[in-house]
Amino acid sequence: LYPAQICAVPNWSTKLGYGRDQRTCLDGLDQINCTDPAKVATTCKMGGYPTTLSIHTVCKNYNLCDTENYQNECLEPEIGCMVHKVQICDGIKDCQLGYDEDEIHCPIVTTKRCVPRVNMAYPNVARMFPASWIMDGLRDCADGTDEDEGSWVKCGSGNSARYYTTGSSEICRDVFNCPGNNDFVEFQNLCDKIESCGGEKAVCQKAKSLTTTWNSIISHQDANFKILSYCMDGLHNLNPLIGGCTLKSFQEPDGDIFGVTQLQIVGPSEKQDCSHAYGELYVYLSCTNSCKTIECPLSPLSQHSCVNIPKKDQVFSLSS
Repeated sequence: LYPAQICAVPNWSTKLGYGRDQRTCLDGLDQINCTDPAKVATTCKMGGYPTTLSIHTVCKNYNLCDTENYQNECLEPEIGCMVHKVQICDGIKDCQLGYDEDEIHCPIVTTKRCVPRVNMAYPNVARMFPASWIMDGLRDCADGTDEDEGSWVKCGSGNSARYYTTGSSEICRDVFNCPGNNDFVEFQNLCDKIESCGGEKAVCQKAKSLTTTWNSIISHQDANFKILSYCMDGLHNLNPLIGGCTLKSFQEPDGDIFGVTQLQIVGPSEKQDCSHAYGELYVYLSCTNSCKTIECPLSPLSQHSCVNIPKKDQVFSLSS
């Protein structure tokens, strides 16, 4: 090889001349031991010795390294665009349609930064990286941060295992396990118009088109102790939004109300916008002084006031 041929831009065309491949070396050996740092993508050991690999070896399936050929860890975000995994979510659109930077491939990006092990655009520049790098068995950061257990808090197990930066404000939350595959989706991302699991978009559209709204009230221990649906255990995403939950007494209207006993309600600690509430939930929220603008719709009613009303027209609500 001539010095000018080492790590030079190869001619990948097989249509020139008589259909021959115009690369200098078909095995890629002309793309090692680069002297120009700007052309170096990564390093590995060849024959036991550290060797530099040029950016022209990336995603070309050369088996140049003794063990792990990390330069071949590539994927195809859109048809005809093959990029290395470090080019995903790096802020640079390497594919024509920019799918390498879309929300499907970059659902979660860490706040922690590291220098990627393969440098394609900005050599030795630390950047935030996709959460999919964390503890995936491959060292994607040059310093191995992505595979350092001490740097991450683990949530879940098995298919739903995910990681957050140690010391961050993130907490472990419940997730939705996708049926039929090993993926999962954060609950707040379920109806974001992106098919993360496959099929949930149709379910969300169907649910949003329903004219009826389900607002649950959960009886606990006995009928006189009730929990509003978003104060139940497990709905951790909703509890902070309503300022937490607390135990309240249901404020019954004055008078002898037929069929109603004193109720204890677990509801939101702070006043809410009750425009979303219907049925029992609406009554319990408004009558525990938990709505910002809506007042309790109940008025005093005694059993004797129904004497002259046909039985078929009598309605007794909130009974135990």
